[in-house]
Amino acid sequence: MAEQKYVIGRLVAEVNDNGAINGELTDLTVYEGRRPAKAEDFGADPEQIALLNSRIPRAKINTLVRPGVGAGIILFSLYTLRLTQEKWMEKFMMNVKSLKQKAIIGPRRNIRAGGTWLVQDTCAGILEEKDFIAGAIKEMVEIGFYDVDGWLKYILPVEYSQYQDMLDQEQKSVWQLFGGPDFKPIKEEMVNILKARDSLNGFSVILSGEENSGSAEITLLTSISLPIIEKGWLITDLETGSDDERGEFLLNRKVLVIAERQMKTPIQIGFGDEGMDLDYPAIAMEGENLLLNTNAKVRSMMAYLGWI
Repeated sequence: MAEQKYVIGRLVAEVNDNGAINGELTDLTVYEGRRPAKAEDFGADPEQIALLNSRIPRAKINTLVRPGVGAGIILFSLYTLRLTQEKWMEKFMMNVKSLKQKAIIGPRRNIRAGGTWLVQDTCAGILEEKDFIAGAIKEMVEIGFYDVDGWLKYILPVEYSQYQDMLDQEQKSVWQLFGGPDFKPIKEEMVNILKARDSLNGFSVILSGEENSGSAEITLLTSISLPIIEKGWLITDLETGSDDERGEFLLNRKVLVIAERQMKTPIQIGFGDEGMDLDYPAIAMEGENLLLNTNAKVRSMMAYLGWI
């Protein structure tokens, strides 16, 4: 099995009076080998990293970090997903009411991932190269939209077009693993990269931290509006794992959706192979439910969107 890669760098940042973080990530060095499990293993300061989540105005941050990268996907066309059979969907809508078109999509995190629990995450991973924007864009491919004929191909906006060939290769490799060599794109759709709350090296991102692991999480805020297809798009988790016996394989984690509602708290619902999973509870995103069913990256997105 190939050696693991990870990056260590120094984060110097400050929280402004509005809670936004402005920072610089410097001295990035790529390492190979076993990734450090704890902040103390490579000299990071957990208390400094915790300030990324508390966003105390005028707080100053200066620490080594292991950058995590990812993309937070906001869907602006919820009803283009394959929700569930019509007779059940009618009952579901009667119960939840006020379900709107906007939603946050992400996988349910593997319990073995450092610093996380069985919660909704963004599309995220550990940075393995010095270009953190490239690393974040690659992670976008964790979520795939498909039907029986093929898959949706992500197209980047012009200002990020230098990463398109890299993204195409990522999409091709995971979709072939999912559906075989003939499982081809059937539609293309632009993924917008939105202005976010924080600034890192001049890029607009959302920053959060996992103080135990020493990770500073860098999330690109992205959005997509799915084109209409006859039965609606299915969604799936495409993050891969690997071992000596199976080689590369799909993790097949549950995909979770936090959907906006009119004048009510958002709800989290699960999706499976046939669309919306009616056996997964609809969870109101408030109080302890919010803390137990999302992580800091997702909560940072929700706060920026004004949902919490």
